[in-house]
Amino acid sequence: MSILTMTDKRKRVNRPLFRVAGLVILALMFVAVCLPGPVLAVSVFDVVKEVARANSHIEEGFNMDTLEFPITGGSMISSFVGGDLNTGERWAYVWFSVDEPAGNASMARLMENLEASLDEDVNMKAIAMDGYEIRELTHDDYRWELPNDDVEVWIILARHVIQVDISDTGYDKTANLQMGRNLALQLKASLEKAGLTSPTGASAAPTGAAPAAETPPAVAAGTGTALDEPVKVSDTMNIAGVYNGATVPTTFSVSSPHLVTYISTYHWNNARGTPGGTIALQGSDGKVYGPWAVTTRPGQGGVPNAYWVVEPNIVVPAGTYTVIDSDPGTWSQNSQSGGK
Repeated sequence: MSILTMTDKRKRVNRPLFRVAGLVILALMFVAVCLPGPVLAVSVFDVVKEVARANSHIEEGFNMDTLEFPITGGSMISSFVGGDLNTGERWAYVWFSVDEPAGNASMARLMENLEASLDEDVNMKAIAMDGYEIRELTHDDYRWELPNDDVEVWIILARHVIQVDISDTGYDKTANLQMGRNLALQLKASLEKAGLTSPTGASAAPTGAAPAAETPPAVAAGTGTALDEPVKVSDTMNIAGVYNGATVPTTFSVSSPHLVTYISTYHWNNARGTPGGTIALQGSDGKVYGPWAVTTRPGQGGVPNAYWVVEPNIVVPAGTYTVIDSDPGTWSQNSQSGGK
């Protein structure tokens, strides 16, 4: 369930008001990516494990390691952690990994090695971002029209490749890709916060995939002051029983710049609530606004940490946006909210 409100830009560039408020069972309210602060992290592996622990159930010492493999010119260091996902499916699983070249190996050789390991049925979409590249990998469906909704999301930085591999969630490809982007962006932000990667490093050039279509430059997110009362643009709030895991992406469109003042999503999570994460918006051009750390409030029956709330106060240009929740597995939804 969600509520989305906004006011058109009128007299000044910073006047548009976009207000999103609501339980957000499936919030059209912007839910961002949870950024666990790696205060004690001293290595890439530490950060990978921290992010994995915050977003999945991991077992210490199991399916986690840092290994070095020989590649042309040197070697590749891979830090990885696997964990169970709380999607309601028994075998739902996620792998977090960060690869980096070592010795005299180049990023080009690293990319060649990673691409050579892909299955033949992989379909890859490359998206050029500001200073890095996102790749979305999906698979052909199985025979007899059985769906294969396993996905991978890569983020290619100057000297690192972040990978999130999601399988057996019970969700479709679109929902899994949204979850993968959320988690990969969270890992990217945590590596930057730990000082292990540069937030402005140039991305590696695509290797072995068709170049991404050129997208128009995104308008920088400015701040502003609301001049009018917020206008509700989306409201999926209702009083019916809810379930974990949004099944449909939450999107909205605006025809002119708007000021985002408030976003809220709902994480009832079987009366347990969910520790606060982050909320973000992603434009149809791939540009990400946020993520913003949430504050939490009790939900129905006093459930702690059920409402996630952010007040970004940033201006977004005209376009179509998807709400990004850092914990889509506990984002509440029901049939009345349309699965979002």
